[in-house]
Amino acid sequence: MLIRHAKITEGYEIEALVKLCAEDSEGMMITPEEANGRISKSMLNGFTHTMVVEVEDMLVGVIMGTMGMTKSSAHNMELAMCIHPSFREHKIGTQLMSIFVNEYSYMNLFADVSESNSVIIKLLQGLNFKEVGRVPKAIKEKSGYKDKLILFYYG
Repeated sequence: MLIRHAKITEGYEIEALVKLCAEDSEGMMITPEEANGRISKSMLNGFTHTMVVEVEDMLVGVIMGTMGMTKSSAHNMELAMCIHPSFREHKIGTQLMSIFVNEYSYMNLFADVSESNSVIIKLLQGLNFKEVGRVPKAIKEKSGYKDKLILFYYG
């Protein structure tokens, strides 16, 4: 297993992984349709930092940190992560998030998470993220509307 910074040429491969994760997991904050074209474009904008997990030349995990785009928000970074369904429950996500957080801990790191995504909530809390806000019924999922949790990193 190799955790490294993504290459700019991997945008479409990362996009395919995000689509797969969105199709497999109801708790994702992005739909497969929203991922189409959006992920590869965000890698080109200069405001997004991306790391991947590679196993036997296959991308199996990705984390993206998107910085604010104005002077007043440039120190904020929103995190989003997905792990290939076949590679979950092997602590790959914990290792990826830990390395990313360590590298970018000088930023104000936060994540918007569906209340139904208990796995990522537990992972983030284990890395010292704390819930700082909640938006009631902000996320439409197949099972109904869910609260969006805002978790902030307290290094």
